[in-house]
Amino acid sequence: ANQQTQASNPIGTTTRTMAGTSSTASASTGTAAASGEDPKMSMIRAWLVLTNLTISASWLRSFVTIASTGCLMAMLPSVDEAPVAAMCVNETTAAVTFALCSSFLELFNCLMGFTKSPPLAVLLFSCTRMGVERLVAPMIPCTSWQHILTIATWSIGDTIRFGCFAIDGMLPNGSHFVKSVRFTVGPILFPIGALAGEMMMVILAGQLNSKPILYGAAALWPVFFYPMMKQLLRQRKKHFDKISGKAKTKEIKRV
Repeated sequence: ANQQTQASNPIGTTTRTMAGTSSTASASTGTAAASGEDPKMSMIRAWLVLTNLTISASWLRSFVTIASTGCLMAMLPSVDEAPVAAMCVNETTAAVTFALCSSFLELFNCLMGFTKSPPLAVLLFSCTRMGVERLVAPMIPCTSWQHILTIATWSIGDTIRFGCFAIDGMLPNGSHFVKSVRFTVGPILFPIGALAGEMMMVILAGQLNSKPILYGAAALWPVFFYPMMKQLLRQRKKHFDKISGKAKTKEIKRV
């Protein structure tokens, strides 16, 4: 089939004859046509895999930095926070900020129509995290358990989430197992990061800086948390219903 496709490609043949050498672009087009995949879709798929790997790697680096600087241990009451505080401000904050910036690639992808994610939801999600880290975090101790819990949860969650996106994109038909991991980890970590982490950071900032307005800001977290959590659970249910439906179909065919 590949030989027939390439032989019946007069455009590619003419290009090679005029150039006097084999054309890489023509060969790539012939391969994409032979595989039945649109070259444009192949490029989009490759771009999504690259960006998702980049975001996942940046959050993995963030978590490694949090762990290597001793910030995770600083959450324990018996550990002296003073030696870790400087490294937290300098190294950990820089790693988290870089990961937050790289996450805006997700917004770019949905604005370009490469993914089905709602742009406004992605914008709200990304800007909220950036605001918490850049505006609220400087108002509280860097090694406070609220801050460390928040950035550690972000790091673990998005390392897994974008890693699953990348792996799923590299497989021709995707992977139900990879999707199952993503739809299971997300609903577990999201409440921890949003309510036990981010919201408590805002409350602590209000307490330490005598700014009652921050209590009002913290009250908004459950308001926005509910619809997003509901959407996560809806997606999870839809995914596992699809898997169980396919399993039932296979059983019927076997009978």
